[in-house]
Amino acid sequence: MLYMIACVGKKNEIGYKNKLLWNIPEDMERFKRITMGDTLIMGRKTYESIGRELPGRTNIVMSRNIEYITHMSPIHMSDMQATILWAIKQSKLYNIGIIGGSEIYEAFIDYVDKVYLTEVHHSPKTADSYFPVSIWNRYVWEQSENYRITSRLTQDNKGKIEPEDVNVDFSTYTRKREDNGFKKV
Repeated sequence: MLYMIACVGKKNEIGYKNKLLWNIPEDMERFKRITMGDTLIMGRKTYESIGRELPGRTNIVMSRNIEYITHMSPIHMSDMQATILWAIKQSKLYNIGIIGGSEIYEAFIDYVDKVYLTEVHHSPKTADSYFPVSIWNRYVWEQSENYRITSRLTQDNKGKIEPEDVNVDFSTYTRKREDNGFKKV
């Protein structure tokens, strides 16, 4: 299975200056539970913002720079089409997770089976990275899971903020299929 996983704000914000917008422990726990043991594909900036390989998972880092090398040991790929073809083939046997950033999400829109979304009912003061809303316009999606918690935000991408309770929805969307492939809108 090929899936995306993201944490988004009210306007589909996902990051600012290569950092997550919020620190929500329940979101981090869900991310770990869903992705553990899987192969994860991410962009270079996402990898650098994490600062290390995610343990218990195979990490694939996409970069346009073929010479990009880190001090860690994830797999590096620079050819987007080759990576997409590889991921489609591998997803028949293994779970492949797309974890960002914006350009990587956009590249895989037409190929994912499922989207795990944490929807934060809050908009940060600033954002420069967004989850692609076009994913919802291209295909028919069915929400297969949804539950809400209230989380106390104590920091955002700019640092400490006045503590605020916000609703956070954890949702899973599955792309509807037809006999000849995915059902288009």
